[in-house]
Amino acid sequence: MINKLVAVCVFSILFGFQAVAVQAEDSVESRIEHLLEGNRDIEGQFRQVTYDEKGHELQVSKGVFLLAKPNQFVWDSISPFAQRIVSDGTSITVWDVDLEQATIKPLASSIGNSPAALLGQPAAEVLPNYSVTTMGH
Repeated sequence: MINKLVAVCVFSILFGFQAVAVQAEDSVESRIEHLLEGNRDIEGQFRQVTYDEKGHELQVSKGVFLLAKPNQFVWDSISPFAQRIVSDGTSITVWDVDLEQATIKPLASSIGNSPAALLGQPAAEVLPNYSVTTMGH
């Protein structure tokens, strides 16, 4: 059975919403790497906040996800715009619900340095592309 608590912990660290009970001397990066590498199948809900360079909130997205490593996932954004992103491990399909339109691309050219790479690729390969900090809860 997929552990929903693990998904909450992963996204809590990634998006800074709450602290995770891990040894205090561990860096944020090592905590994220430990959580991402230790889980092969995850499902849960997400809340993603985008900030501008001054730290002002630009957009809040919410939805649900399913993940089966490596690189297989379903990512359903519910708000503010309905969108479904599906990867079978080789290609990625982005379904825009409002436009009733799908775009299919090779996974390698689509995932790149996107946040989805954190979920499907080895954390050690992806984390160098990010500046990771903790935020208050």
